[in-house]
Amino acid sequence: VLRLPDQTDVDAVLSALQQAQPSDPERWLAALDLAFVRAPELRAVDIVRRGAKQLPELERASFLREVSRRAERTSRADVSLWALQALRDEAQAGRSASLSGMDETRLRETALAAGDTAEAVAAQLRQVRRLTTGSDARRGALIDLVRIEAAWSRTTSATLLERWRTLRGEWAAGAVFD
Repeated sequence: VLRLPDQTDVDAVLSALQQAQPSDPERWLAALDLAFVRAPELRAVDIVRRGAKQLPELERASFLREVSRRAERTSRADVSLWALQALRDEAQAGRSASLSGMDETRLRETALAAGDTAEAVAAQLRQVRRLTTGSDARRGALIDLVRIEAAWSRTTSATLLERWRTLRGEWAAGAVFD
């Protein structure tokens, strides 16, 4: 019979993992895995935040991507979203490569799963802006943006009308309007 440690043991192990020097991604990921299994929800984000802060810049982006993957596997959209937002912030500050379209899509989907529609809209809008005007990929991204915004209570009629005009202007004769 496998015996999971009680909360006192969990706290001791988490503390030891986080205080060990030198700081390395594997130790932080072990602490995160333990937190997913036995620690309160907010603790996992705290562990990731401290781990990312202590890791060297060169290791931070891959750590955050791995955190996001592990969080998604354990249905922890809140942790995955935090990691993807931190990754985006690293890219915007010039400390890592910019986010790919795939990263933006993951950010959008994770934000929706976490209930953060504003972040999902922002990620989808960045995706639309990076695509070539008139391309099929941009049309699909705009349609997805309209879907998200139409379901969001903060979207105004004027915003939706503007999105519709953009779609009509770029694909006036497209099958998408049939």
